[in-house]
Amino acid sequence: MTLIWFVASVSLILIAMTLSLSSFYACGRVILAAKSTTAASSVAEGELERLRALPFEAVRSGGLAVPAELARVLPDGHGDVLVQSVDASLKKVTVTVQWTQDRERVRRVRLVTLIARELEGPQ
Repeated sequence: MTLIWFVASVSLILIAMTLSLSSFYACGRVILAAKSTTAASSVAEGELERLRALPFEAVRSGGLAVPAELARVLPDGHGDVLVQSVDASLKKVTVTVQWTQDRERVRRVRLVTLIARELEGPQ
């Protein structure tokens, strides 16, 4: 009877350990996805701030390079900037950063803002 109890308790411990390890793996994947999303958001925000600092006429569409130090967090990372004219004094700017997650799933972060021409004269 003692041997049966021993085998049963060891089996339960092994099952519990297996379930714990699989949950650690899943948590690791969630943490990596969060790090990637945060890094992509940071890249997009930085590009928006760079565009806001430019003169209104210099804000144009184009590509966006992901910094080399983020290549591990954002594999195959790249981005695009789309500038659409709303009217003569307002532009809609969309910055998209995308990367490959888990070797096949394409993820993206998209930020949109409006940039206005500065008012001239006294305010």
